[in-house]
Amino acid sequence: MEQETHERKLVTAEDISRRLVAQAFPVYFDWLKQLVTLSSLELTVLLSLVDIEGNTPDEARVALLLTWVCLSIAVLAGVFACTWQYRGPLKQADNLDKLIFRQDVAGLNKAIRASVSPNHYHRFAARTTVSTFCIATISLCIYGATKIF
Repeated sequence: MEQETHERKLVTAEDISRRLVAQAFPVYFDWLKQLVTLSSLELTVLLSLVDIEGNTPDEARVALLLTWVCLSIAVLAGVFACTWQYRGPLKQADNLDKLIFRQDVAGLNKAIRASVSPNHYHRFAARTTVSTFCIATISLCIYGATKIF
């Protein structure tokens, strides 16, 4: 019986750089783009359906204002998060390529450890997008309920 030998492949900094470039456009964060699209759509529809005559109760106006503010924040944070979605890995790959060119071993080790964690600005923007979209949806429901009753 032959024994199979499994050779461990040595992962180089060039491999990590290629992986970071390949990760620049993952399908995983498509939901973020969809939230930005939905927020923009809701904001546009709400702006077009504003009661011009002003016979909206005060409670409904507060809910409508909260919805507008949250949707605006969701759009801005979503655009920022989508921008960092592809710029972050590309910047990390560029830094790795520069360190490889200079043959800086200590800097390479530090950059490789840092390349596995996402940017904290990106995480904050993504969480802000999701949370403000949820708050806007809830306040839109409150607006609808107070407008009906």
